[in-house]
Amino acid sequence: MSYLSEMRKNEAWVVSVDMGYGHQRAAYPFRDIAFGRIITANTDACVSPEEKGLWAKFQAFYEGLSRAQNIPVIGPWIWRAYDRFQAICPHYPFRDLSKPSIGSSRLYSLIRRGFGASVVTCTREREDLPLLSTFYAVALAVTSTACGLPTTPSGVV
Repeated sequence: MSYLSEMRKNEAWVVSVDMGYGHQRAAYPFRDIAFGRIITANTDACVSPEEKGLWAKFQAFYEGLSRAQNIPVIGPWIWRAYDRFQAICPHYPFRDLSKPSIGSSRLYSLIRRGFGASVVTCTREREDLPLLSTFYAVALAVTSTACGLPTTPSGVV
């Protein structure tokens, strides 16, 4: 047997979201290593209807804010405020940033209530595979569950 035939096939869970083309374009080059298929975290068959509804609300909120920037006078102000809300701090800040931000606290609250649980359940089929996600919230949901943060598909903790 040759060395190449003995090698285990490189596979990973490849997870994307259907929120514009950016995330799917980032996942597409990894389609050959995807275990089975690229999982679309907000519309895949393994995602519960409740979770699909939550994703739809997030997408509608973001798209509404994106369109709001075209409103004269207040639109650019609304977008700058939202952009500042989700800004990433400098790599070497001069102040203590150990406290969680409002956004990260909200995301972990959603994860505790079951946000991302469908992808967690789906990827437990083969826990030995690494996860490659194009969206940070999915990666946090999977790693939070792996680290013991409780999540349930029903959203009840």
